Amino acid sequence: MDPRGRRLLDPLEREPEASPLPEAERERPLRAPGSPLLDLQRRAGNAALSRQVARDPAVDVARAQADAQLALFMSHGYTLDNFHPSTGRGLFSATYNPYEGDLVITVRVAFKFVNGNPFDPTWFAAIGGLAGWAGKGWTADDFIWKDDEKVKWRTQAVADIQSVWSERYTFFTQKPYWEGLPPVNVRVVIADAPESGDDDEKAQWVIDVNKWPTDADMEEAMTRPGATDDQSTGVLHESTRDAGGIGSPDAKHFSRDTSARARYADADAANPGPIRFAQGKADISAGDAAALQNFGRTLGLDRMPPFPVTVTGRASSEGTADRNSSLSEERARNVSNEIVKGGPQVQPTSDSKGADGATPDPVWRRVDIVIGSFESDQRTVVHEFGHILGNADEYPTPDPVNPTDPPGDRPVGGRPSHSALAERLIPGQQPVRAHHSDNIMANGEVVRPHHYVAFLEALGKMTGTLGQWDIAPAAGAGAHGPGDFPVAPVKPGGSATA
Repeated sequence: MDPRGRRLLDPLEREPEASPLPEAERERPLRAPGSPLLDLQRRAGNAALSRQVARDPAVDVARAQADAQLALFMSHGYTLDNFHPSTGRGLFSATYNPYEGDLVITVRVAFKFVNGNPFDPTWFAAIGGLAGWAGKGWTADDFIWKDDEKVKWRTQAVADIQSVWSERYTFFTQKPYWEGLPPVNVRVVIADAPESGDDDEKAQWVIDVNKWPTDADMEEAMTRPGATDDQSTGVLHESTRDAGGIGSPDAKHFSRDTSARARYADADAANPGPIRFAQGKADISAGDAAALQNFGRTLGLDRMPPFPVTVTGRASSEGTADRNSSLSEERARNVSNEIVKGGPQVQPTSDSKGADGATPDPVWRRVDIVIGSFESDQRTVVHEFGHILGNADEYPTPDPVNPTDPPGDRPVGGRPSHSALAERLIPGQQPVRAHHSDNIMANGEVVRPHHYVAFLEALGKMTGTLGQWDIAPAAGAGAHGPGDFPVAPVKPGGSATA
């Protein structure tokens, strides 16, 4: 399935007999969707088609031309080797079979398993020197790869990468009258390859996988390849003492609250709680409603993490327990509904305490609003392969412990390098903003539509259709999350409507 380099032509320049498909596919000719005009064009050629159009004024000339172009487009497979996305990151190959609707993104990789050196100065400093080593009980097995560990780690890493990055979104043509073109399904394949050899067979990425008792948060990265490079390098650090052991790729847990960044404190400033109520009432005043909706808008900003919010309804001790319980529930629900009107990224969690611990004091007639910490988990290798596939980091840098934002190349609200391409190629795409989130290129593992933009660029480049595609969630992938652009509904024929 590995792509082979070939000179690429515009689809309309290609000779019908040319076939850049892999050998396994050449035994079955590609076919275009059924149409009387297409049938005539295939049987008798373009000249016969032109005569038929001239004889029959009822024939839609534009339709006939589009059908002929589509027939020619679908009579070929397409290959693009060693593609460098214009995002400035990434290196991979692609093959596209228009008849089947398959776009296969192949990354040729040589994983080099490197034994950890306990005297390595970087690692030794990262663990805190002798004090960090003391009492840990580490042995040679924590540093030296065994053959079965290499196989197990690689198998799991490849499965994780392919699972997370494949079949998340589908591409649809926007060309008029091309509704017969099947939707394009994306599959990412990680292929073993030698470090050296023929240009179209050797690894595009040579990745050192270091073994340590703990990775001590040492830097892991994929080197940006030069514009003409056919190979680049990467470094991963794997821990024997992680929860999954050395056979499972390392995962990190992230926790960020409103103090993590100065601009995140805007959420605290917009929080209008607690919300007060009259005795026996759950109605929200116009002023409180406006403040709650503004709070929701602040939580929904594209530079804000998806902070969870809990609203807790309370009641004073007057009245029956049942009445106070229902009253506190209604108060919490009404406050939550007003926040939701503002468009937060995460719907608030409602809780109610009734009159628990309360007195008759009016201070108990309220709803408390608490902003929690954003929590997420991420397998490092899955994130790092996002760079190989053309994406930049989306978390802000630097990442200080203090709440002040010092100067950095990617501040909160800054645009990662793949944002411009996504805005250009994906209809309706809004700017991508750097912030802590569950996105795969930030702190989580959620693949958003804009993370597929390098695949979309590769498809357009190899077929001469750049900028003529739309995108929607793949079947079974589920709806995309808050903050994504609206995806157009899908026509029965397979194309997305405008």
